[in-house]
Amino acid sequence: MHWDCYASWRHRRRFARAAAEAYVPDPGKETTPYHASVWADDDVRVSVAPEWVRDDGTRSGGAACVALTEVGTFLEVDLRNWRRWVYTPPSWIARHPVEAEALARVQPRLADRFRSKAALLMGIDCVTFVQRCRAHDAAEKEKERYLEERRRQTWGRYVAEHNAELRGIHRRLLAEGFTCPRCHRPSHEPKLEEGSETKKSAVVCRRCGAQLDRGYFG
Repeated sequence: MHWDCYASWRHRRRFARAAAEAYVPDPGKETTPYHASVWADDDVRVSVAPEWVRDDGTRSGGAACVALTEVGTFLEVDLRNWRRWVYTPPSWIARHPVEAEALARVQPRLADRFRSKAALLMGIDCVTFVQRCRAHDAAEKEKERYLEERRRQTWGRYVAEHNAELRGIHRRLLAEGFTCPRCHRPSHEPKLEEGSETKKSAVVCRRCGAQLDRGYFG
């Protein structure tokens, strides 16, 4: 929706509050793994994603999210720039006058309560946050393990079907004769190179050595 239309929309405030509450829930009710809500009142909600080193060595977060309940927009601030941002004139940050007006009402409150990056981080329930992050990482690993097992099973079924069909094709070629689709020369008694549970079998042309799967035989 265009900003001017959104600003004058009669349902804006109700929509905006619901959006802000969904994106930044009350402290202790977070659903996202690496964001911790540190403040919520009638006008603004703040969550923090501190720099978090996962088990694989990648880093996550390092930002604060400021959700304005008056307009339902979310402003992401690099934690290193928080102190400067919280004192920056709203008109320099906001994308529309209605957003600037909402930000102007809450900035002094945020500057007073969270004067620095350290103050923001102190608002995190560290024990709960770490537990949630670790639980999320464990769930992601289990999900990847499950998906990998499903991929392995699916590939195994495909290979078994392919190899069984290719054995039948090989018997037919031995009985009817064979012209290689690669070198286009007749080849008597083409060789069957047997695969395994994970490797596809192939019919091998004795003249050119081409390895052919069932796709070559229609």
